[in-house]
Amino acid sequence: NYTWAGNTFEIHKYSAEGEVVATISTDAAGHAESGKNLPLGTYVVTEKTASNGFANTFKPVTVKIEYANQTTAVIVKG
Repeated sequence: NYTWAGNTFEIHKYSAEGEVVATISTDAAGHAESGKNLPLGTYVVTEKTASNGFANTFKPVTVKIEYANQTTAVIVKG
């Protein structure tokens, strides 16, 4: 059986080899959130485990959390 639920991702600080600051898993719709207010900075998301029926082919993704300007508090790029 194939399912979107159960993909496990790690959020690393600065690089794919950096400190793991959060581990998240997808729900049946394939949605996952860190549930944490991560500080501004650069993070790399890697797939730790693929869900049932899928191979782990996820390439690491770099995400930057930064200020957009003086009036917009925080934006997420990546």
